[in-house]
Amino acid sequence: MQANLKEQYKDFLKNFTREEKRIYYNKIREMPTFNQISIEINHEDLFIYDQELALNLLQKPEDHLEQLNEAIRELIEEIDQEYSRKVYKFYGRIFNIYIEENQLKIRNIRGKHVGSLIQVKGIVTKASKIRQKLVEARYVCLSCKNEFKVNFAEASIQKFESQKCPYCGRKDLRILDRRMIDFQKLIIQELTEEIPAGQIPRTIEVHIEDDLVDKAYPGNRVTVVGILREKRERDYEELAFRTYLYAISLEVKEKGFEEETITKEDEEQILKLASMPDIVQRIVNSIAPSIHGLQHIKLALALQLFGGVPKVLPDGVKIRGDINILIVGDPGTAKTQLLRYMAQLAPKGIYTSGKGVSAAGLTAAVVRDKNTGDFYLEAGALVLADQGIAMVDEIDKMRPEDRVAMHEVMEQQTVSIAKAGIVATLNARCAILAAANPHLGRFDKTKTIAENIDLPITLLSRFDLIFPLIDVPSKEEDTKLAEHILNLHASSEIKYGEDIISPELLRKYVVYARKNVKPVLSKQAMKEIMDFYLKMRELSYKDDGTIAITPRQLEALIRLTEAKARMSLRNECTSEDAIQAISLMRTMMEQALIDVKTQKVDVDTLTGFPKSQRDKHSKIIEILGKLGYENDPVEREEVLNLAESEGIPRYEADKILKHLSNEGHIFEPKPGYIKRTP
Repeated sequence: MQANLKEQYKDFLKNFTREEKRIYYNKIREMPTFNQISIEINHEDLFIYDQELALNLLQKPEDHLEQLNEAIRELIEEIDQEYSRKVYKFYGRIFNIYIEENQLKIRNIRGKHVGSLIQVKGIVTKASKIRQKLVEARYVCLSCKNEFKVNFAEASIQKFESQKCPYCGRKDLRILDRRMIDFQKLIIQELTEEIPAGQIPRTIEVHIEDDLVDKAYPGNRVTVVGILREKRERDYEELAFRTYLYAISLEVKEKGFEEETITKEDEEQILKLASMPDIVQRIVNSIAPSIHGLQHIKLALALQLFGGVPKVLPDGVKIRGDINILIVGDPGTAKTQLLRYMAQLAPKGIYTSGKGVSAAGLTAAVVRDKNTGDFYLEAGALVLADQGIAMVDEIDKMRPEDRVAMHEVMEQQTVSIAKAGIVATLNARCAILAAANPHLGRFDKTKTIAENIDLPITLLSRFDLIFPLIDVPSKEEDTKLAEHILNLHASSEIKYGEDIISPELLRKYVVYARKNVKPVLSKQAMKEIMDFYLKMRELSYKDDGTIAITPRQLEALIRLTEAKARMSLRNECTSEDAIQAISLMRTMMEQALIDVKTQKVDVDTLTGFPKSQRDKHSKIIEILGKLGYENDPVEREEVLNLAESEGIPRYEADKILKHLSNEGHIFEPKPGYIKRTP
C-alpha cells in the first residue's frame, strides 16, 4: 500500500502539467541549485490529477505526507545523489486546500478534525524564539561499546534521558553524532471580521519546523495548512487534551489589502466606476449613507481610505503616506457611527475605544508563556492594523501614560519596545482615525481647539486634519435631519440612491487603487500647492508673528492630493486634485485653527498659545518685571489691576498667573503675593 502511494505521488510530481509544462518536476530539478528542501504543491492540482488521492490525503495526512516526502527524495536522487544524501528531509508543502469542509475558522475546530489536514487563516499575535529540536542521534554504549542510531521523530521519545542501549539495556551512553532542526511556536488569532459580536477572539497554537521558521511575525496575516494534533493538558482531567496545528505550509500576507481577492468581473466593475465623472461624489455618498450631511468629513474619510504614497528618501528617512484624522464633536453627532462604519469598510480596520485601551494593548506587550517560561512579543491593536486603519474612539478618555504610546506610531509608523531583554521595532504603518468629546461636554466657540479638548499638544499636532462637529440649531438643517432619521426608522429596508456603491465593491475598489495606483504630483498640482502655502505664509509676515501654516500642513496637503488622484485611479495628480485638497484643508483651518480673539488662522491654536495669547503672556511678565518680582514679593491684586489697565480682562490675567505658577515660573511666598521662582 505504502509503495503504491509513493509511486502515485512520484507519477503526479513527474507528469502533472499545466500549460504543457511539468511544473512540479521542473521545480524539483531546481531544488539542488537553489539549496531548497521543500516544494509547494497546490492541493487543487492534486485534486485535478487524482480526486481519490487528494481526498485521502486530507483524511490520513501522516501516511500520505511521509510517502510524498519520500517520492521527492527519490526524484532528487535521480537528479543529484550528493544533494539527496546531504539533506536530512525533503518536504511537500501542501497549500490551498480545495475541499471547503477542511477550510476552517479557528472557532470551528472540533474533535472530529483531530488527525486530519485542515487550513486556517488568522493573525499572528505571538511568536516564540527559534529552538533547535533533536531528530536523530548516533550513540555509543560505554558499557558494551556498541554503536546504534535513534530516530526521535519516529520513536516518539519524550525524554532524552530515558534512552537505553538496545544491546545491554544500560543508560551509560555517549552521543557521537546528532542531527537537529529548527522549531518555533506561533499563536494565531482569528481574523477581526470573523469574530461574532460580544465574543472573545479564539486562538490556536501552531508548531512550525525547518524552513518555515522565522517567516511570520506578530501582526502578519497568515494562512496555515497543517495536521491537527492533540497534546495532554497539564493539571487537568486525565483524558482531556488540547489541540495544536503541526504546520505543513505557511503563507504570509503582510499587507492587509492583499487579503481581498479581486476577480476579473470585479476589476471590470471597478474600472467602469473609475470612468464615471462623478466617482468622487459617489464614493463620498457611499461612506455611512445612513448618517445625514457631514460632506466635508466624509470626503476626508474617503481620502483617508485611499491614502497618499509612502516614500523612502535616499538617506533612509521614511515619509508616511497615511492620513491621520481627529473628529472633536458634541454628543449625538454620530462620531462613533462614522468610526464603526469605517472599521467595516477599511481593509484591515480595527476599532478600539478609549477606556478599554492600555499602552500595551495599543502597541505591543511582552508576555511570559506559562508552560515554557519563555517571553513572547504580543502585538497590540496598532501593530495588527499595519497597512490598514485604526479607529480610536473616546481618545480623550485614555490615560495620559497610555496616550503617549501613539506618538511614535503617528509619525514614524513603528512601535519600539524594550522589555524583559526583548528590544524590538514592529511595523505599525496604519492611518489613525480618532474621535473625542470636548472637555466640558459641548464645544465652546469662545475657546481654541486645544482648550476645548483634553489632549496633549504633541498628539494634536500629529493629526493631518482636525474637524470640530458642532451641534448648531438651525430650522432648515434640523428639519432635514429629523426627516432623514424618521424615514430610516419608518422603513424596514433602507433604500439608497443609485449613486451609492455597495460596501463590498467599495472595499475592493480601495484595495485595487492602493495596490495598483501610485500617483505622482504634476507640475500644475505642485504650483497650486506652492501658491497656497506661500500665500498662507505671507499672512504670517504681515500679521507680526501669527503662523498660519507650517511644513507639516504642506506634507498633509501632498498626501490629500495623492489620495484624491487615487480615488479616480489616476497615476498623476492634476491641479483639480490639488484644488480639492486645498479646499478641504482651508475648511479645516477655518473651523479648527482660528484664533477666537483675532479671528485669524493661527496654527499655534493647536498648542493652546496662539499669537493673541502669547502677547498677553508677554505683557503679564513685563508687568511683573516692572514691579520687581525677581527680588521682592509682588501683590497679586496690583498685577491684576495693571493688567486690566493694559486691556487684559482680570479673569484672563488670573488664568495666565495660574499657568505661570503651574509651569514653575512663579510661586506664592505668602497668600496674595507673587515672587519669581529662584
